[in-house]
Amino acid sequence: GIHSNNEIVINDGYITIDTDDDGIHADNSVTINDGVITVKDSYEGIESEIVTVNDGTIILNSSDDAFNATAGSRTERDDGSSLNIYGGHIVVYSGADGLDSNGDIKMTGGTVIVHGPSSQPEVMVDYNGTFKISGGFLIATGSSSHMTQGTSSSSSQYSVLGKVILGRYRLVHPNYSRSLSDHRFYILCCHQVKRVGRNSVPVR
Repeated sequence: GIHSNNEIVINDGYITIDTDDDGIHADNSVTINDGVITVKDSYEGIESEIVTVNDGTIILNSSDDAFNATAGSRTERDDGSSLNIYGGHIVVYSGADGLDSNGDIKMTGGTVIVHGPSSQPEVMVDYNGTFKISGGFLIATGSSSHMTQGTSSSSSQYSVLGKVILGRYRLVHPNYSRSLSDHRFYILCCHQVKRVGRNSVPVR
């Protein structure tokens, strides 16, 4: 992967990473201004105290968190870190959290698609501060977990957080009939639309 003890700035280019460690890691900050970045395999896709995406195309595959903004300590308290998405086209496939910040998440533009974890307690979006969204398009799916979060109620862009139940299925065969367990997951949708109700509407 790409590692720095200070900061990483990517202005353009084509980058392909395949690693057992973090795809892109900097202790202080990672800033992506443009370019095409593909992380084929990683532990965590992009990790730093401050992660900022201004533009570019980013595809992340991670066994743990895809984006992880952290000051370096594993904590469930706000540590002042931040994940900022101002533009770009982002697709993530994460074994753990898709978008994770031990502090805040801010999104003002871009397109983000999160294929999140399939089992709890991991979730599609995880933050300890706030998640304020004012622009762009976000759709995220993840496990049916009691820790699932939507965007913050102080966001100026409205969103829908819903639980989807796919089941109860029944396989029918000439020799047997079998019921399958319910498949439950959460989906979070955020897009610029005319105000129709509350900021985040839980669907149960």
